[in-house]
Amino acid sequence: MALSAIGNCGRLLVFIFAVKRGYERTPFNLKALAESFKGSILSLVTPLIILAGFTTGWITPTEASCIAVVYSLVISALVYRSIELKDFIKCAKDSAVGAANTLFIIGTSTLFTYVMVKEGISRDIANFILGISSNPAVILLIINIILLILGMFMEPGAILTLMLPVLVPIAQGIGLDLVHFGVIMVLNLMIGQVTPPFGVCLFIISDLARLRLEMLYKGILPFLIPLLVTLMMCTYIPGLVTWLPNTLLG
Repeated sequence: MALSAIGNCGRLLVFIFAVKRGYERTPFNLKALAESFKGSILSLVTPLIILAGFTTGWITPTEASCIAVVYSLVISALVYRSIELKDFIKCAKDSAVGAANTLFIIGTSTLFTYVMVKEGISRDIANFILGISSNPAVILLIINIILLILGMFMEPGAILTLMLPVLVPIAQGIGLDLVHFGVIMVLNLMIGQVTPPFGVCLFIISDLARLRLEMLYKGILPFLIPLLVTLMMCTYIPGLVTWLPNTLLG
């Protein structure tokens, strides 16, 4: 119920922006919905290829994503006929530029992480966290704040390399379920992906949509509110995270 309320909060925010900015309203039409679904069945197979591939263990996630790209190219060219050779070449060039920008951020962030590890910053962070309080609620708040700040400047892989060896023993020391801790970690990293100034997803969107980063920074800030509310609820109400795994796995 709590997660549903958070989802409704996000939808309410979208509704407010839509009304404020005068976006066009399209009345709900069951026939149009059925036609759209019929026309998108082949497209909906794409995420199924990815999920089914690596959940069954037949292929790795990277291989699944490559297969999904080839599949998408085939149905775009042969079924939907929405892409031509010149469009494909343009997409390839745009993808190369976007990937280069993202990889540059990841590379510099990884180098920064290497320096921090060599200088013993991880140990200092652990001492800082444990030196403030022994209260689990306060420790969780500090962990969230640190991860959110790191997420503003570093990419997820680098943060995991730097912080996991530090935070896992702390989480175990305060009796935190590791599934619960993993979700907290992932939520923080997800929020960091869309948090200025160096959220990787913001740079990708900027490249694809040809939007200035300043516009994205201004537009994303209101949506951080429901994300942070979700983070706090998942942090301090463990049942929201652990109920389903406990139910399915005992």
